[in-house]
Amino acid sequence: TTLGNGARLFDAWTTTATLQRKQIGWLAMPVRNHATALKVFDADMKATIGLAPVPECKWREAAVDTSVAGKSVRRDAKLVLGLASAAAECPADSHIWFGQAPPGTVPAPHGCPGRSLALGVLLGMLAGVSETVLARPTGARLEIEISPLPDSPPAGGTAAAQ
Repeated sequence: TTLGNGARLFDAWTTTATLQRKQIGWLAMPVRNHATALKVFDADMKATIGLAPVPECKWREAAVDTSVAGKSVRRDAKLVLGLASAAAECPADSHIWFGQAPPGTVPAPHGCPGRSLALGVLLGMLAGVSETVLARPTGARLEIEISPLPDSPPAGGTAAAQ
């Protein structure tokens, strides 16, 4: 899911020039670290992913007789969960598309244990790309032209690691 969400994120941001605008904001920061990356990228990253999360749907099997939205669901029934539909109501709430309850609410019986890791990887990718290269759309989906920034740090280290 990290790869799929990352591909959709980069596609959306390069075709709308959001990545370039975010890069300008990132490079203008006097200190570029995790806290800065959260400030520059996090909210818009989550909102963008929430518009078309990967996977778009999942299926689960009911472990007990229950009800969903007022409809009876028998044990062993297969349920299709429309994550894209659910996320459309609140795209920036990453708990929906990762299957977790927001803090302070009833925990979901299953949620992605790698939520924080996945979001951190995507955040690091955005910071790393913004720190070192100029990424421009080519006109083809999921394809970007990458060239080094004029003053990018040498390979193996970026200011993002501070």
